[in-house]
Amino acid sequence: MKEYKVSIAMCTYNGEKYLEEQMNSLVNQSYKPYEIVICDDFSTDNTLNILYSFQSRYKDIKIKIIKNDKNLGVIKNFQKALLNCTGDIIFLSDQDDIWLREKIHKVVNEFKKNKNIKAVFTNAYLIDENSVEQKDTLWDKIKFKENMRNKFKNGQGIDVLLKKDVITGCTLAFDRSYLKDILPLNENFIHDAWIGINLELNSCLGLIDEPLIKYRIHSSQQIGLNKSKRKKVTVNDRYRNALIKLNCILEHSKNLSSLDVEKLGKVYEKKVFYEDRCEPSLKNITMHFLRGNYFRYTSGFKAFVLDLIIALRRKL
Repeated sequence: MKEYKVSIAMCTYNGEKYLEEQMNSLVNQSYKPYEIVICDDFSTDNTLNILYSFQSRYKDIKIKIIKNDKNLGVIKNFQKALLNCTGDIIFLSDQDDIWLREKIHKVVNEFKKNKNIKAVFTNAYLIDENSVEQKDTLWDKIKFKENMRNKFKNGQGIDVLLKKDVITGCTLAFDRSYLKDILPLNENFIHDAWIGINLELNSCLGLIDEPLIKYRIHSSQQIGLNKSKRKKVTVNDRYRNALIKLNCILEHSKNLSSLDVEKLGKVYEKKVFYEDRCEPSLKNITMHFLRGNYFRYTSGFKAFVLDLIIALRRKL
């Protein structure tokens, strides 16, 4: 059976506080990575010295350190890291988490066991700034429930992804041959949401119903579960942003190496729904309610009532 070469793509930026703990968890995996590709986004702290220390001590793993001469931002920096990976499977990694020792081994086994699966994401334990484990797992926190997980197991993960983001990038691994299907990363998306939806349109996305990392929640993380950093937007802006994203997905789908037409049809359906939500009328929102779109793509009755109020105000 084929032995997969594993690449880990990591982005760093002023990550000295937790980086050593994460790097230790990567180099001590039971299934050794072939390479760790690190793109540093112009750090000004001790991040690079920590990385150089690991590079000098672990000669059995290719640790590539790429220094940006200016700050690129999260999306472009991750894209750069992905493009420099050469292994068979690419694992995404944050700079501040901790991987369980069997993570790579269990994910690689999933690829070996199911040849139709070309990408996998997993659950995670949650830890705080002091590495203390929390009561809930990541999937508990984002309300990724069993019925939703079963959708992925039955090949219908698109139904979940068109309603909410459930894929966290630092739990994701995918076959490098699919890089062409996800690049370029789209700046309108968090990179994990963009990667996930395009892999699902390829019908190659699976999950492992088990926590395989310790996901850290802290005040200085660039993206993640920390709600205090989220920008407040108006309802109409939220609808228009959703519509922009749907149009990006549809445009990019023309470049996918394979495509599930039925799943793409659901993206079109949600696009029409959000076009009508941007300019709501009583007729249209009633039609979408009766078709089940409010329950398929939103919080359900609550969203319908909100749009009903907006439509009534427009008539006054």
